[in-house]
Formats: sequence, structure tokens, C-alpha cells
Amino acid sequence: MNIIRNIDTKLNKSTRISPSELTPTLINAGTKFEGNITSDNIIIIYGTLVGNIKAEKITIGVYGICAGDITSETLIIEGRVDGKIFSNHVEIRSTGAMRGEIEKTTIAVEFGAILEAKIRNLK
Repeated sequence: MNIIRNIDTKLNKSTRISPSELTPTLINAGTKFEGNITSDNIIIIYGTLVGNIKAEKITIGVYGICAGDITSETLIIEGRVDGKIFSNHVEIRSTGAMRGEIEKTTIAVEFGAILEAKIRNLK
């Protein structure tokens, strides 16, 4: 019994994973998700999300679409977002399009990006 307990203790210690080591949540191309998502980790969207999303870091991939509100520490937009953004750091890449409202601390917009939004600083 003591041997099993020692093995179990060693397994539990060695299988603990820190949040930074977790695999990101992925909504892949060809997938449509309707509903709200909340995560303490990274979310990457290559498909379509209709709903609100809240996570530490969010990337809307080149063909990704998000129709809803986004709350994050860091947001990278390479695809399309229609809604409200509440994020400390927003980056809209050259393939990205944002329509709606943005409340941010910092924003970077690459040449070629589409931005049709009311922009305010976070309070």
C-alpha cells in the first residue's frame, strides 16, 4: 500500500500544469459556435463565434469571425470582429477588420486594416 501511495504522490507532483503551459482553446475553421466563452487561458478563433468572449489573451485568426463583445488583457485581430471590445492591448493586423466600439489602454493598427469604431481609453 505504501508503494502505491508513493507512486501516486509522485504522479500528482509531476502532472501538475501551470496555466501558462496549457494548450489554447481553439475554434477551428469550419466551426460555428453560438454562446458565451470564459477562460483564464488563451483562445484562438479561426472559425465563427456568435456570442461574448472573455479570456486573458484572444486571437481572432485570419478567417475568424466574432460577433459579440470581447473582454481580454490582450486582443489580436487578424479576422473580423463586430461588437464591443474591452481590452488593455488591442492589435488590429493588416488582414483584420473591426466594427463597433473599443475601450482600450493601447491600440496598434497595421496598414490595410479596417477600423470603423468609436474608440475610448479604459477608465
